[in-house]
Amino acid sequence: MGIYRAVTQHFGWKVASFLLAVAVWGLVRWMTLKESSDGREDSGLMATRVYQNVPILISQQATRFREYTIQPEYVSVKVRARSALLEATPASRIRVTLDLTEPPSSSRFRAPLQCKLPDRIDLMFVEPLEVVVTAESETGF
Repeated sequence: MGIYRAVTQHFGWKVASFLLAVAVWGLVRWMTLKESSDGREDSGLMATRVYQNVPILISQQATRFREYTIQPEYVSVKVRARSALLEATPASRIRVTLDLTEPPSSSRFRAPLQCKLPDRIDLMFVEPLEVVVTAESETGF
């Protein structure tokens, strides 16, 4: 039995089987795409977004307040998540903080920044990673 005869014998059944398989695959694909794109934030392709001019929030002890000058005052934050989630996330949900709860040893120093993001959003980078802090004066309660 030759290859030509194996391909052409019962050719109608082979074409019908192929068309049925394509139809089932198309139906399953359509149903999964429809289900995943029903307005859910975790739908869509992975995407990146850069948030520019994100303000730095300073946290310090409640009993001791010092005035600080930081350079720079704003940072850029690049994140990665599903495209629908990034579109629904405003820049105000990106929190960049500078922890100054421990008193510094000098009046001018470099300090690292910390970034808090909403769930299901991954941090790619913060630029710059640290800031220059200058302690001005101290006031107490």
